[in-house]
Amino acid sequence: MSLTQQGFPRIISSKSSIHDPVTSGMQDTARLVPLNRLPRMVHEYFVEHVRKAEQVAEKRRLQIRSEQDAAAYVKEIRTKIQQCLGPWPDKTPLNSRITGILKRDVYNIEKVIFDSRPGFPVTANLYVPKSKKKDASWSHRLLRTFNAGQINPL
Repeated sequence: MSLTQQGFPRIISSKSSIHDPVTSGMQDTARLVPLNRLPRMVHEYFVEHVRKAEQVAEKRRLQIRSEQDAAAYVKEIRTKIQQCLGPWPDKTPLNSRITGILKRDVYNIEKVIFDSRPGFPVTANLYVPKSKKKDASWSHRLLRTFNAGQINPL
C-alpha cells in the first residue's frame, strides 16, 4: 500500500504527473495537494459559531442604556463565567517563602515560592522598591521590563 492510499497527500510536480512521496526524487520541486478539506471545514465551523455568539453579545451590549442596565449586564456575565469555571476552591494557606533576594540599585527582586493550592507550588519574582515613598512611575517602569523576549534594565 502506498502512502497516498493510506491518506497521505499526493505530491504533484510541475510536470503535472503524480508521484509517490517515498519513491519519487522530485520532492524539492513538487507542491503538496491536500486530499480533503476537513481541517478547513472544522475551522470554518468554529469561526462561524464565534461570529454568531459575538453578534448576540453585541446586540445585548447595545441594549445598555443606563447605569442599572450596565450593572445587570456585568452581573449576568459574572454569573455565566462562574457557571463555566465552577465553584471557587476553598481558601488555603499560601505557605509563602522567600528563596533568595537579588539586590539592585533602586529595588530588590525577591524570589518567592507559594502554594496556589495544597501541593501546587508556584514560583514568582517580586520587584520591591527600596524607596519608602510612593512613586507612581514605579509600576510603569515595571511594565516596561519585558519587551520582545528580552529583559530591559529599569
